[in-house]
Amino acid sequence: MVRKMTETAVPQIKIDFGTLRNVGDFRLVYHEDEDTLFLRPAKALPGTSVDWNGEVWIRVSLASGEIVGLEIDEFEFVFIKRHPELESAWKEIKPLCLRKPVRCAGPSALILLNFFTRLLQGSPQPASLAPVSP
Repeated sequence: MVRKMTETAVPQIKIDFGTLRNVGDFRLVYHEDEDTLFLRPAKALPGTSVDWNGEVWIRVSLASGEIVGLEIDEFEFVFIKRHPELESAWKEIKPLCLRKPVRCAGPSALILLNFFTRLLQGSPQPASLAPVSP
């Protein structure tokens, strides 16, 4: 039996945007074969993904609303082309974060982190508040 999800079955997800400052402590990991960039804490925390403007997945703790990570699919193929101001910073930091978490430090990492913070503060419009992955 297939259960059809209705709006009443979708839990309300409250995002605590005050926790955007967490991004400064996240690690960058890039999976080149999937073209996906992850920003996450040193120790992974449980969360649910929320689509943000069709560009970024925000990982949010259901219990607290805390932002516990970001994920950007098609990072080089689409995202960097949409945001060319990140291209030079990305070229510097990419070799450091291939398949291994790297502490977000140095001028290039700060450019990326500041950009993501501004992106999420600029126009808060989640595309969907339905959970995508537990």
